[in-house]
Amino acid sequence: MNQVKKISYRIEGLECPMEEMLIRDQLNQLEGIEKLVFDLANNELTIYHHLSNTRLFVEAIAKSGMQAKLVTSASKRLNKSWFKLILAGILALSAEIVGWTILSSINWLSATLAIAALLIGGLTTYRRGWIALFHGSLNINALISVAATGALLIQAWSEAAMTVILYVLAERIEARSVVRTQHTIHSLMTLSPKYAEVLQPSNQWQLVAVPNIKVGSVIRLKPGECVPLDGVVRVGFSSVNQASISGESMPVSVKPNDKLFAGSINQEGEIEYIATADENNSALARMLHNAESWQANRAPAERWIEDFARIYTPAIFGFAILTAIIPPIFDGLWLDWLYRSLVLLVTACPCALVIAIPATIISGLTLAMRHGILIKGGVFLEQGRLLDYFVFDKTGTLTLGNPIVNEFVPIKPHKVATLDIAVALAKRSDHPFSKAIVDYQKKQMVSVVPLQIQNILAAPGCGIAGDFNQVRYYLGSERWIASCGIPTENSNKTLKIFTQSGKSTVFLADNQSVLAVFGITDMIRSTSQQVIQWLHRMGIKTLMLSGDNANTAKSIANQVGIVDVKSNLLPTKKANIIADLIKQHHHVGMIGDGVNDVPALACASIGFAMAKEGSDATVGAADVVFMDDNLRKIPTFIFLSRYTMAVLKQNITLALGIKLLFIFATILGYGTMWGAVVADMGTNLLVTANGLRILRKRLPDFL
Repeated sequence: MNQVKKISYRIEGLECPMEEMLIRDQLNQLEGIEKLVFDLANNELTIYHHLSNTRLFVEAIAKSGMQAKLVTSASKRLNKSWFKLILAGILALSAEIVGWTILSSINWLSATLAIAALLIGGLTTYRRGWIALFHGSLNINALISVAATGALLIQAWSEAAMTVILYVLAERIEARSVVRTQHTIHSLMTLSPKYAEVLQPSNQWQLVAVPNIKVGSVIRLKPGECVPLDGVVRVGFSSVNQASISGESMPVSVKPNDKLFAGSINQEGEIEYIATADENNSALARMLHNAESWQANRAPAERWIEDFARIYTPAIFGFAILTAIIPPIFDGLWLDWLYRSLVLLVTACPCALVIAIPATIISGLTLAMRHGILIKGGVFLEQGRLLDYFVFDKTGTLTLGNPIVNEFVPIKPHKVATLDIAVALAKRSDHPFSKAIVDYQKKQMVSVVPLQIQNILAAPGCGIAGDFNQVRYYLGSERWIASCGIPTENSNKTLKIFTQSGKSTVFLADNQSVLAVFGITDMIRSTSQQVIQWLHRMGIKTLMLSGDNANTAKSIANQVGIVDVKSNLLPTKKANIIADLIKQHHHVGMIGDGVNDVPALACASIGFAMAKEGSDATVGAADVVFMDDNLRKIPTFIFLSRYTMAVLKQNITLALGIKLLFIFATILGYGTMWGAVVADMGTNLLVTANGLRILRKRLPDFL
């Protein structure tokens, strides 16, 4: 496939999610579009595509009643002038005053003021409205244009002017309210510095622009400086403030081999670290990219309300036509019922309904980000409240993932030192148990002869095999060793002793038999038991899946309070268990940190990963990422999901309730055109303010 290209347009009038929905409908009919990114704050649309004829974009946007102009690097963003709108508002208000005073007999004066107001402040709305009608689109501009034209025809001059001008004013205010969270998100961009000190081949330090720093470069940080790129500490000890990334206000101590996140602040000592990601792939960049792509994973409620709006608007439009025709047949009040039908047209605007969803969802996503919870779309925030089963991986999730070798028992004498072979294989694996074996050799200060292992074969979650001196050696679980056809009976006694004491075991074997067994323990996270208790209080069942032996898995599960535990599992088996739970109509959350957890995360309703110690593959596969590996964020996420959905239901109820109330008032003869606009504007601001209220919510700590 061709390389993805990017093009940006400025679209006058792109201020409401309703306009966004209409444009999205038109562009989705074109093949070759990868992604649409709307910026309502600046009336811009960025299209990622494979097409060569970009004129098709302009033509599709025109069908929605709006004009698109190409944004170039030289173009400037101009602030909209409020002067014309203020002047038009004064003229429209003057026309209204004339109609309520003794000057009402001077019909031409009210008409002149109203038409002047429309020419100065409403022409753009009129033009967009009639273009939309020409293309068969009943958007808000079309409804306002038809209603205002009808008011002019029945000589309701001030009504026509006030309706259009109040609508334009509502658009301006609404657009600024909706994009408030966008500005909050993109303010994160200021966290990353523009330059950093990088070690040169000449062993000299030099300031280099961050975009030019390559992966593998050595960067020096002084106290008070901001971390420019993700990396691993090479030299030095310090503490860093990761509040902007993880949401935790307490500084985190760092030492050699510890991870650093871009956007963190170095507080105490000078440190050197190795960059592990460029500017576009850092944790901070992922957060910003994720914010831009939220619309790609929109919540089901957003899609539902858009489908509802497509039915609601034509229905009200048809109802307005019937209102203008049927009642006056019986009472003869043609002008009166025509006016009521025009009010219904204005009431038909579904903007309050459409805006109720994104204002709420984006606020919830932003609050999550502030607390170090990266949610990859509104769909996952909405589904979080439905979780009734939560599945935990053991190693590195419920436990710290820093296992240590407590015992090393050679089973059978061998011509090559068994520890030499085990360490040589372990160095070729990234599993925590392999690291524990290498660390054991270092702590014991045992001299190990470096061996050249060949024909390496890694079995994720099981073990690793390789050849030395034409002999095949295996390092892994007892189950995997046995599955390779190697007898394990000679290690049964040692295995029983280790498993009864709750230790995990790693076997070293050749083609003939087991050569040695390692007894390994891993510390349980201090928060694991508390989190399990909170999930149970929330009515969520828990399950632990482990590739470890049954006794060890049961021991860990008992300590944290999980009753249901399954052990001796391969990665694919974990995924199958989760798939079976989903088939039983459960909504399943799964959290893991290793590559072997990826299949299970992909199967879960919502996959969770921990960014600090987790693998890149796990973070990429997850739907929700915890930036600081704090398990307490699981109940925090679920609480936020439930709270956000409660606010969402409030907004939908408010928007629908006010609409229906005004429709009934209009039928009874109490509605006015400009009153309908004010009610619509007020509802828009009300649901937006209620959605933004989430940003000020204090989330429980779940200690």
